Amino acid sequence: MSMRNAELFIPLGDVDDVQSIPHGAEVTVGMERLRVEFIDQRIVRLKLSQGGVFDEAPTFAVAYDRLGEVDCALAVTESDIVVSTPALRVQIERHPFSFHVFDREGHALVESVAEWGYRHLNDAWLVRRHAEPADGFYGLGEKTGPVDHRGKTLAMWNTDILAPDTEGQPRSSTSDDPYLNPTSTVFDPYYMSIPILYHRRGKEGWVSGSFFDNGYRMHLDLSRTDFYEVGADNGQLTEYVFADTTVPEILRQYARLTGRMPAPPIWALGYHQCRWYDYTEEQWLQLAAGYRRKDIPCDTLWLDIGYMDEYRVFTWNRERHPDVQGSLSRLS
Repeated sequence: MSMRNAELFIPLGDVDDVQSIPHGAEVTVGMERLRVEFIDQRIVRLKLSQGGVFDEAPTFAVAYDRLGEVDCALAVTESDIVVSTPALRVQIERHPFSFHVFDREGHALVESVAEWGYRHLNDAWLVRRHAEPADGFYGLGEKTGPVDHRGKTLAMWNTDILAPDTEGQPRSSTSDDPYLNPTSTVFDPYYMSIPILYHRRGKEGWVSGSFFDNGYRMHLDLSRTDFYEVGADNGQLTEYVFADTTVPEILRQYARLTGRMPAPPIWALGYHQCRWYDYTEEQWLQLAAGYRRKDIPCDTLWLDIGYMDEYRVFTWNRERHPDVQGSLSRLS
């Protein structure tokens, strides 16, 4: 799916039915359903079915989603449906179908473009949302270039950037296409995909955050002046929106969902030797001996993928590393 083909995507239809469910509401839109669930008063999960079925665990990213006791209100009119807590308000337009999320101050955390709240093309989906020319976009994990991603189109798809044809096109430092040149500041995609998007309103404005829990290839078009697009090649839309309007507070709520890092062991805080090189067993033993001979403290030696048997994890290339246990005992 390419953002250049956005006009091929079609709407789901109108909202036909609404029912209250524990912690939120569920509406029927054409052949699909939109489920609005509050994790707590400050976090709402928006989930749109695919083929009429909800994927309850689209990835392993969310470690905490136990729905608590939430004071949730439901208001239904002929034009829209509003599901709210004291901190968040989700507004669902019946015709044409779209949805928006506001905080208690009235800030639009998610504001769909009219007639473009959600569209699909076979198994792919696409949302289009309002943005102003002075807005900024941040987050998304490992991405090259400025911290503000405004003006770029990006992909969420973990990629070995050193493999020359990994995207089906030759990637080279001599390429005229900056998206295929690893030395470019817009080169994409990269090793890591963390699909949490921070949207800053104006130069000094408040911030909204959306976490898209989808393991398929995702696309973000942040190059437009009056809207932005988020879509995926497959998998349903599962989006978490946070009531907070500063990056630190949004990050705290996001970490509640995905889990927080434990304190590292003491050895991890020491000096690490790491480089990409296909060491033989004797070479990395000589490397370790060199650190000791020069009296340089070194807690960890990292070996890159060359140590494996045909790049299979938990294996060793026995030609280059014939006596792993013996070598490890010499390092202790």
